Amino acid sequence: MKQKHTYHQFSTALFEGFYESHLFNSDTERTLSDYYESKQEIKDFSGFCRKIAERVPLLLESDLNVDSDILSDFCLLEIDSPRFYNYRTDRLVLSVNVDVELLKGYAYSSHPIEFESYLKENFTSYDGFISLVPNNLSDFLEWEETNQQSSIDVLIEFYLLSRIDIDSYRRDLYEFAYETAFEFSEPCDA
Repeated sequence: MKQKHTYHQFSTALFEGFYESHLFNSDTERTLSDYYESKQEIKDFSGFCRKIAERVPLLLESDLNVDSDILSDFCLLEIDSPRFYNYRTDRLVLSVNVDVELLKGYAYSSHPIEFESYLKENFTSYDGFISLVPNNLSDFLEWEETNQQSSIDVLIEFYLLSRIDIDSYRRDLYEFAYETAFEFSEPCDA
């Protein structure tokens, strides 16, 4: 049975934020200026970011249209921007309907080797990174008992990364960001 879940995205493969990324970087306004042959800038930067972020749930849902039994009805709630970009970038907070039992079955029963590999690759501590998520399936199962919301986020992220064509998804998002930059650009005084 599906339930509403507030999903906190963390993989830059799904959304890389607006700090020196493909979505916006130090060359974006220069590219616009070169195209228009006059100095350009994005006047409503928060509107620009919001429009791109609102595209993410639409792209995710369209890529998962045949798998709507597990995840559906993605909706952007907010862009979570850090105060400083030293350790992370912008992240999205989405509302999603999720069948938790089917999601767990996908990771634990249908794809346990892939899920364990995903945990090891993404949640193994190293110099400069201390993981709060276990990096193996047995510890994850124990951890999920006291960290239900976070464990569902990890499971959703694994599911999305393994089910969507990430290259096509990212290409569509980058193209949309490029078009949106033109829409939000205006000549500036310089």
